[in-house]
Amino acid sequence: MRLVILLLYYGFLRFLPATDNAYWIFSLFRKTRSWVGHFLFDQCGKQINIEHGANFGTGRGISIGDRSGIGIRAKIRGPLHIGSDVMMGPDVIILTSTHEISRTDIPMREQGGVQEKKIEQ
Repeated sequence: MRLVILLLYYGFLRFLPATDNAYWIFSLFRKTRSWVGHFLFDQCGKQINIEHGANFGTGRGISIGDRSGIGIRAKIRGPLHIGSDVMMGPDVIILTSTHEISRTDIPMREQGGVQEKKIEQ
């Protein structure tokens, strides 16, 4: 079921227009993307908003509180806790892991990764 919803989101729902318009159809887009969050995030509050183009990987390790939103074209990865009433702007990037970069004599891709750290917003 999770795979089907991921395919639905990344194949179609992600490309629906942003919901910054008052027409009823945009409210439907907002509710549809919100519905996806309830299946993919570890915890999902009420009245969340996932905006146009948002990328959250598989949603694992992500929790989002009531009335919070993931902004237009935002890119986030877990482990991440977004509290209630948090408004994320467009193009925000929150990554919880990266490459090791301590040595300049070895290419970054050959140094391995850094352990993920949980982020709470």
